[in-house]
Amino acid sequence: MMSGLLAALLLVGSEPAGRAFAADCDRSLSSCSALLQQQDAAAANQAQLAGVDQQIAYSTGAIAALAQVVAQLQTQVEDQQSQIQATNARLDVLGRQVRLSQADVERRQVEVTIHQELLYQRVRALDKAGAVSYLELLVTSSSFTQLVNRVATIDRVIGGDRRMVDELKQDRARLQGLRDQLERDRVQQQQLLDQQQRQLARLAQEQQAQRGAYAAQTALEAQLESRRQALQADKASIGAQLQSLQADYQRQLSSLLAQRQASGGAGGGSFSIYTDLRIVPQVDAGALNAYFSGTAFAGLGPAFVNAGRRHGVNPLYLVAHAIEESAFGTSQIAQGKNNLFGIAAYDSNPNAAMSFPSFQACIDYEAQFVRRDYLDPQGAFYRGPNLTGMNVNYASDRRWASNIAAIYLTLPGGLNPV
Repeated sequence: MMSGLLAALLLVGSEPAGRAFAADCDRSLSSCSALLQQQDAAAANQAQLAGVDQQIAYSTGAIAALAQVVAQLQTQVEDQQSQIQATNARLDVLGRQVRLSQADVERRQVEVTIHQELLYQRVRALDKAGAVSYLELLVTSSSFTQLVNRVATIDRVIGGDRRMVDELKQDRARLQGLRDQLERDRVQQQQLLDQQQRQLARLAQEQQAQRGAYAAQTALEAQLESRRQALQADKASIGAQLQSLQADYQRQLSSLLAQRQASGGAGGGSFSIYTDLRIVPQVDAGALNAYFSGTAFAGLGPAFVNAGRRHGVNPLYLVAHAIEESAFGTSQIAQGKNNLFGIAAYDSNPNAAMSFPSFQACIDYEAQFVRRDYLDPQGAFYRGPNLTGMNVNYASDRRWASNIAAIYLTLPGGLNPV
């Protein structure tokens, strides 16, 4: 019969060889220890591969995120550059407007100065004429009306000059105000430009940092991929060594099983928590019935032997298991539900235990169930084809395996080598 470790090792390369199979070989064989060590190496290699794969997945995500950040920063840099260009253009326009308005102010100032000088010259000329002019106007005027008209004309001329000067001053003041406003606008635009240039510098610095992070992450991913390839190569090497060790172990196991079959079960080591429960020794049903005499198991010898042979499970293990779980068939579950193995009687709800029409039906069900789910490498609860492996999921009591092994050794034929 192929050992559980042999079946498990056939999966090397597609599934990790976990430490759950550690007990799945006959430790009396010299190749068992090397197999267990190589199995540990395979498990460590698989764990490292899983870790590297996880790091690569993270690195790939980080690289994608960094690339997106760099692209976004590039868009912001280009947008900021466009804003700076627009601000520079506005500054150029405002600069020209300020210069033109300053020239207008200066022209108006010149005109004001000229007209003021003309006005002052006219007034000084009149003042120089003084009383003589006015007396002359009085003497030469033919009438008072003519005199008044002459004085009014002189006042209008002087008043017109003053109004012209005032208007020129107002125009100059308006132009000066416009120039000042343009200058303030120019200063604001210059401040905005300075702010935009500082922001551009910050964006460029951040972009450079993110590009550096992107380059570093890319380099790290390359290192991780190199590490992954090395681990894959190690995995292939470990798998090849496991195949070779498995072949050695299978040859030794086949030889041992052949010896046991030839001797009717003689030879080999005593039963223990590491014994392969799929090995079916020769068991005397009559000797079991004599052992069961006076108990609730009376007459069940053939049921245990036949169920073990039918499903490939050691019959004496089934007996020891039933004794451990049901106290020789006297437990409440055994008496009320014909359940000798505590099947489905969970610690949290013992009353959920399955019911069977007879002890014989329960024995046959348990043999089939244990072989399929606990002793087969493809089984749902397989952790090795022995009591140690079964103890992982079958019972919460860590002493369960040792208790059954101890009971086994008290049974008829229990001390025989297996």
